[in-house]
Amino acid sequence: MILPMSTASHLYWLGRYWVRVEGLCQVVPFFNDDAARAFAHAFSLPAWNAETMNALINDPEQSGSLPSNLEAIKQNIQSLRGVLTAATFEAFHELSRGYLHRTVDETLLLLHHCRSAFIEETPMVQRFCRMGEAIERIDIALRLAESPAGEIQALGGILDSLPIGWQRLKEPIVHLNQRYDRVSFYDLSDRVHELFRNGL
Repeated sequence: MILPMSTASHLYWLGRYWVRVEGLCQVVPFFNDDAARAFAHAFSLPAWNAETMNALINDPEQSGSLPSNLEAIKQNIQSLRGVLTAATFEAFHELSRGYLHRTVDETLLLLHHCRSAFIEETPMVQRFCRMGEAIERIDIALRLAESPAGEIQALGGILDSLPIGWQRLKEPIVHLNQRYDRVSFYDLSDRVHELFRNGL
């Protein structure tokens, strides 16, 4: 199955926002000020204690908040209507609406429903979404000063199953695997965006 580059891009960003929402749901609410400050520093968020961090994460107007990331999922899903199965579309549609009226545990349950539905998508649809997930997890690992080795390896495996033009990403992946730093990550991220923008 050959996907238009615009569709592949929306799947990629769906994967990235999906991981962001999952990650936020796993850490909120914050109760410890030191943990909240460390998280805010890692992700360049304007918060200085648990109270301000929790408020920020739930603020629809704040970039990086749960509502803003869910809105980004909604926008990508709308662009993928007709590409995804009806079950997957409905699962994500349910996830992306009514966030302010449900608990984090309820959101995690809806995320689980999305994963269950997404298993039925075609392999190529899954691969581009998984690429976004892997790159987002690499980004998170670097921000939290953790090793991204497992996700870098997973990303390499995903690229092996994509059309040959995507092998151009192998070089920046090798560099990132040699140096776990933001410069190497941004080089990889820029190369991905360039491929989506200019094609293979």
